[in-house]
Amino acid sequence: MDDLALLRRYAMDGSDDAFGQLVEQRLSLVYATALRLSGGNAPLAQDAAQLVFTNLARRAAALCAKSSAAPPLSGWLHRDTYFTTLELLRQERRRRAREQEAATMNELDRLSSADEWELIRPLLDEALQKLEPLDRAALLLRFFERRSLAEVGECLGFGESGASRRISRALEKLRRLLARRGVTTPAAALSLILSTRAWEAAPAGLASRLAQASLAAAAAPSTLAPLAFMASTKLKMGALALAGLLLAGGAALQLRHSFNEASPGTKPSLPAPASPAASFPAGHPLAGRKPGSQQEAVTKALAAALARVRRALHEAGGAKTFPQQAMEEAIAGLGENAREAVPLLREALQETDPVVRLRAIAGLGLVGKDAVAAVPDLVAVMRRNGDPGFRLALSSLEQIGPPLEALPDVLQILRDQPERRLDLANSLDMFYNQDRGRIDAVAAQERALLNDPDQGVRQIAAYALAMALRGKAAPYIMDIAVESLQSADEDLRGLALSALKNVGTAASDPLGKVTLANLGPDAAKAMPALTEIVRNSTRADQKTLALQLLDALDPGLRQTDPVAGAALRQDEGMTLFLQKVGQGGASVPELIEGLQSYPKAGAAAARALAALGPGAQTALPALRAALGALVLQPDASIGETSQINQTRNALADALQKIDPDQPKALFTQTDIQSLLEILGHSAQAGDNVLKQRYYTALGSVVPPGSSLANLTPDQTDRLITAVAGIDPATGDAMLAQARKIDPHFVSQHAP
Repeated sequence: MDDLALLRRYAMDGSDDAFGQLVEQRLSLVYATALRLSGGNAPLAQDAAQLVFTNLARRAAALCAKSSAAPPLSGWLHRDTYFTTLELLRQERRRRAREQEAATMNELDRLSSADEWELIRPLLDEALQKLEPLDRAALLLRFFERRSLAEVGECLGFGESGASRRISRALEKLRRLLARRGVTTPAAALSLILSTRAWEAAPAGLASRLAQASLAAAAAPSTLAPLAFMASTKLKMGALALAGLLLAGGAALQLRHSFNEASPGTKPSLPAPASPAASFPAGHPLAGRKPGSQQEAVTKALAAALARVRRALHEAGGAKTFPQQAMEEAIAGLGENAREAVPLLREALQETDPVVRLRAIAGLGLVGKDAVAAVPDLVAVMRRNGDPGFRLALSSLEQIGPPLEALPDVLQILRDQPERRLDLANSLDMFYNQDRGRIDAVAAQERALLNDPDQGVRQIAAYALAMALRGKAAPYIMDIAVESLQSADEDLRGLALSALKNVGTAASDPLGKVTLANLGPDAAKAMPALTEIVRNSTRADQKTLALQLLDALDPGLRQTDPVAGAALRQDEGMTLFLQKVGQGGASVPELIEGLQSYPKAGAAAARALAALGPGAQTALPALRAALGALVLQPDASIGETSQINQTRNALADALQKIDPDQPKALFTQTDIQSLLEILGHSAQAGDNVLKQRYYTALGSVVPPGSSLANLTPDQTDRLITAVAGIDPATGDAMLAQARKIDPHFVSQHAP
């Protein structure tokens, strides 16, 4: 049965079987596209596929209604996958940027003494019980059961990135609950404490003894049977209550904070501020509203929620990343009433304090599409040259989804601010959606830029059109792309190559193969510039794209140029390998061969091997060889650094899971933080001279400004040895911690 017939059965008859069959037929297209766009990130590709098919289910009726004039469903799926994956990648980049910022040299200023555990320990379980079920489950799985992020995501129904965000938010909530009991510990330090102290191994043999005793007790008659039944009933009722809260949506979210903060034995209640109306700015629909029997409770609850937004805006100190945790919590607490925060946030944009303004910008992004009234304010921020809120305002615009009326202003910013053009190039797709009329309207305005006197403006317009129109953009952009391919500017060349790749690739092709039919006859004029890039460019990514384009333009290339033919076959082989890995169909020998043949696919292969555990013993030599071959060059870009660090961590994780009795191949960021906590404690106890010496020791292992994403055992040993030369006691403590992390760790420093 074809796609549309299955979709009609689902839309008209509610047939889950039909929709399931449709997913089976089209999953490879969606998954392979997302996997290719994400560079082999299988968890992210799975998240994207889930979102795409969710969108399909929601829009089934509308798609069927216009099916007579609509393109094949494969085109719709590819386009939705494209935009969905790009959005997930943007979110992932923002998350990594926050993590990199948190992992810089200021790690030395974070403290976590052993005494803190003694303060936390008696309060921990009570605080955990006050968390929401999903938050509590995330922390228990991560810290108490020592599950990986991927495993936590699988258990809770999130992707790996979703699990990471859930754990971060849950840690912050736990930190606040502990702070109310007088224990003030930063969230990062709390994470380290839980990582090292929350898990305790049960005594040997206890499990078997308990199992035998439990089975014996279960077989004997017991007067506790009715109590056991009641306990089971309560659990079922608890599940029904949770389902009710989820169905209640916004109302449940409004009550959440008050329920979590209630003391044991007391009845939770909504907070009642002294003057509810004071939390609403002038002109707000609830400002000055008189309390009434039916409205008073809602008004008070909303006022309390908005008061939390106001406190988040003016939080003393607070995080230097945006949005900060307090703002995320405050907006989430509003639930379906998040739009009520928009007047307050827009008002804050006028304040002189730059931190308050940045928090307000981030808050509007958290509100999302309901903050559309603030789009002119965000555009105004972007229009100001040098405004530190530019990127944050652009990110918030993407989350809101700006109306078409904002496009002329954004295009004018593109003309006026050359230094912002790359940021805007990757964000202009926020104006597109699935509506054909809107696509044509946006494309018409972008085509007007193709005649701009500035080459950078012309090329970005060509890039945006190629992303939106694909092959249909070829007549408009070819001359501009050729011009940029000949430019000495690497950014312009990269945009031109990406534009031509989009033009030359059919939306329905899961392998993304460039064809001459899609490129059009005028593409032949690009061949000299493409050949020059292949011969002389130092950028591997640009060489790969240029080769793919030349392969389509010159059918005999593989025969006349064996080196180019080998490179093309390598790229095609990697794409097929990643597709097979993502579908779970790769055997251990195939994964080993992929590790050896396709270094860029190392992370995907390593994750697949890690999932097999000790059953993948034969892959250990290949994993070690791949890890040893990954060397980060001093001049590596941020993207290359991130990719290599991810691959190194994935390879090290696979080695540990397949053979847990061997020494750790890498000390991860969490491991490193636990060592730096000891260093920071010593630095705070000493003077500035001691602290500077510690910084110098750290810089001898990791260059200043680099991310501490991982360290080899040798680097870890050099750090400990350098610190021991400054203060032997601190070196001893760090060595003890390193051996606690890895009992097989060997160091030159002898305590």
